[in-house]
Amino acid sequence: MKKKAKILATLGSLCIAIAIMIVGVLAATTAGFDVSSSVSFTSTGVFVKVQGDILKGATASSATKATAPEGADYDYVGYSYNHADGSDEPNGTSLNPDQASCEMPAWTVGTVSFDEDNQTIVYSFKFSNYSAFPITATITTNLDEFRTAYGDKLTITESATGSVSIAQDAKDVEYSIALKLNDFSTSLTKPLSISMTFAKDESTPASYMAPASLDGFSASTSGNTTTFTKGNETFTISTSTSDSTVKETATFTNNGLTTTYITTYSTASAASLNASTLSSTYVVKDRVLFRVTPPSGATELVIPDWLGITEIKGGYIFGSSSLNRSSTISKITLPDGLLSIGDLVFEGCTQLTGTEYGNAYYLGSRTNPYLYLLKAKNTSITSLDVPSGTKFIGEDAFENCSSLTSITLPDGLLRIGTNAFHNCTSLTSIDLPDGLTSIGDDAFYNCTSLTSITLPDSVTSIGYYAFEYCTSLTSITLPDGLLSIGEEAFFSCTQLTGTEYGNAYYLGSRTNPYFYLLKAKNTSITSLDVPSDTKFIGTSAFEGCSSLSNVTLPDGLLSIGANAFYNCTSLTSITLPDGLLSIEYGAFVKTAITTITIPASVLRIGENAYPFRVFSSLTSAIFEDTNSEWSNNAKYVTFDDPSKNADLLNSSGFYKLV
Repeated sequence: MKKKAKILATLGSLCIAIAIMIVGVLAATTAGFDVSSSVSFTSTGVFVKVQGDILKGATASSATKATAPEGADYDYVGYSYNHADGSDEPNGTSLNPDQASCEMPAWTVGTVSFDEDNQTIVYSFKFSNYSAFPITATITTNLDEFRTAYGDKLTITESATGSVSIAQDAKDVEYSIALKLNDFSTSLTKPLSISMTFAKDESTPASYMAPASLDGFSASTSGNTTTFTKGNETFTISTSTSDSTVKETATFTNNGLTTTYITTYSTASAASLNASTLSSTYVVKDRVLFRVTPPSGATELVIPDWLGITEIKGGYIFGSSSLNRSSTISKITLPDGLLSIGDLVFEGCTQLTGTEYGNAYYLGSRTNPYLYLLKAKNTSITSLDVPSGTKFIGEDAFENCSSLTSITLPDGLLRIGTNAFHNCTSLTSIDLPDGLTSIGDDAFYNCTSLTSITLPDSVTSIGYYAFEYCTSLTSITLPDGLLSIGEEAFFSCTQLTGTEYGNAYYLGSRTNPYFYLLKAKNTSITSLDVPSDTKFIGTSAFEGCSSLSNVTLPDGLLSIGANAFYNCTSLTSITLPDGLLSIEYGAFVKTAITTITIPASVLRIGENAYPFRVFSSLTSAIFEDTNSEWSNNAKYVTFDDPSKNADLLNSSGFYKLV
């Protein structure tokens, strides 16, 4: 049976907007002033009690609770989510995680009067935090305008400036503003405004949340408590029940820092409660969602905002198990705060359809129905205007839409996914919006009618084969901030010649014409001095340049592409610059290089150490840093003739370089 999850702990933000309007009116018969005030509250998501009082006295320290005249109210108690019984603990009446906001009752303060015995009025607030994490209240006011307008005629004292920290489980945390009137000939006419925004304290470390099992952790269970342990990390889940709820308390400890989250699930019958079947199980660390195990047979899944997720990463993460990749989920509600969704995330979700809008289907969040463009309505669509609010073009979204000629992308789009426009053979142009950060693998593969494209400066990564077989592409402008270009990104772009300089052709950015070395001028070149501004050497750039014997690489070079110097049989030495980040597969295959030094800056050497495979002349390789993240067997290499390199042979028959 599908049951409604009820949330006690939430990592979503709480906004309590407090507007106080104070208008002073000179009294006709007394020497005092009347101040009329009102306060309104709006909350979205977490559990906070707000108590307000009006105090009066000669000074702030001597001020006491004031008695309200007829028609005024000097007492206020309000709760987020309108807890009907008025208790300090949420009672579950309105604990709906899908509810965008709940209005707390307005506080109509009424009239507050200064007089010569009560020169000071204090607006006193107390906050109690029932959320399962610390909160910071950010406070903004226009009190500086008061100081300018009234000078020393009015003394203003704030108990805190800028923000108030409210710890988890903290009660009656105080904040106040005191107004002391020093000159009763002054007329106070300027409105006072105060706003307070309550949100999760982002300095709190993110935690794992409610996994049923956790890779790499050992688990032990005692009663209703399960403890996962790995090194100095400990994660404990305990479950308790009441007549109407299951409360799941998760405590994460890492290097002495402890974070506790509490999730409450509502149910009609406590007798059959089982937290693992009442909710999805999430594995979250550092605000990244790695795995979701929905309840068996579930068709809908809401990823709650209170998990604080900014990224979803990993393949098949919604599959029902590691062995069964299919999923019954047909609807997923994503969290509002997402900044990144990786490839293969929704693989196995064969029932997932999304919400139809125009010529496409979308996955939404609570506040944005168009967050993720899942797929085109069908492959025969000819045009699409993607709505504002869409942040992600999904994997395979328009694959094989061979009639698609026009698409408009919105500002705010962050990523174009893998294969997004694969085989869109009629697409002639596309405007990519500022703010786009990444283009996935094969994103525009075989877009044979695409003639030119400008990538906004916000793009930092271009995936493997992203523009491969774009055979009509004659120009592309690269972003200045580009950090990575995948292998064969421009492979078989036969019309893309680039700008000639020296013995090579280059693709440029707005400010750097030599940003990307595309290819050698011809295979008969004997030397090359790569310009100082070049950041990337492309795939197969010098492949087959058998006469090339001298290459100078610049400082600032970031990557050497796959097969870049393949079969450069006259190349006997090369100096790799400090700052180089990656050497892709086959980069130096079949050269005459005998010695090479890998800079400590290198983080990646291509799959299976192919930069050195068939590197038969190599007699020594010096790695300045052995802590890089090598892929697969990258610490080992093979050679054509083992007899030349017997001193490097290890007991397993591989040549070990580190």
